[in-house]
Formats: sequence, structure tokens, C-alpha cells
Amino acid sequence: MKNQKGQILLVVFMLLLFSSIILGGVVMLWQSSLNTSGLQKYSLAAFYLAQSGIERACAEIMYKAATEPTGPNGIDNWLDGGQSFFEPNLAGGSYLVDITMGTGADKNMVKIVSMGKMGNSERKIQLKILVNEVSCSRVGKSGRCGPPWGNAWGYWSRFDNEWEEQ
Repeated sequence: MKNQKGQILLVVFMLLLFSSIILGGVVMLWQSSLNTSGLQKYSLAAFYLAQSGIERACAEIMYKAATEPTGPNGIDNWLDGGQSFFEPNLAGGSYLVDITMGTGADKNMVKIVSMGKMGNSERKIQLKILVNEVSCSRVGKSGRCGPPWGNAWGYWSRFDNEWEEQ
């Protein structure tokens, strides 16, 4: 009888050892899964921040085309110099946008590169837009082509774009 009591104690200790090893593995997998889902959340937020940078750049271009279509401060000269926009602290993240105008044969190509950053995640989007100024057959009250806000919509006769994530 005395030998059997020692064997039961040994079996109980072995069961506790195996269950703690298995439980430790399950906790490690669970923690890894939580880390991965957090990274995916930050990566998705960074993508949306980059996308909002692209939208801001398009809005800036449209505004510039409507307010100053020609002249020394016109849209062509504004784009030739290249433009950058940085927005910090957007829901804990930020975006950085660069706008450049093509040269030579690609003179009518506007390249917008936007990088969104959230936590340790960064996502980059590039948008290429083909821009052609249209001839205007109708001049509004402002003396400009198109709707009352100027020729912003007429400026984009072909809004062909290539959207790619980098």
C-alpha cells in the first residue's frame, strides 16, 4: 500500500507538468494571434491614411485648377515645382503626400505618391493621372470655362489613372 501512494503522487505531478506545458503553448499562440490582429489593424489604418492623402492631393489639384488655371502661380507652374503635404495626428497616424508633374513625353502625367503611417505600419500608394486641358466652348459668368467654380472639372478631360499599392 505504501508504494502505491507514492506512485499516485508521481502521476499527479506528471499530469500537472504536461498540462502546464500545453497551457503555456496555448497562451503563446493566443498572444501571437492578438499581436497579428493588432498589426493588421494598424496596416489597414495606414492604408486608409495613404488613401486620404491621395484624395487630399486630388482636391488640392482641383482647387488650384479652379482658382488659378493660368499665370505665374497657375496650376502648371505649381505642379512643375512639385508639392508636398503632411498631416500629422490623424487618429494617431499621419500621411505624407508628394505630387510631381511628368517631363518630356510624360508632361501631362501627374504622379501622386502617398504614404500612410500608423504605429509601426506604413503603406504607400501611387496614383498616376493623365491631365489634358480642354478647349472650352461655353464661358460662364466668371469668364472661365465650365461651371461657376471655374474650369476645374474641364481641366481633367481624361482622368485616366493608374492606382497601385507599393
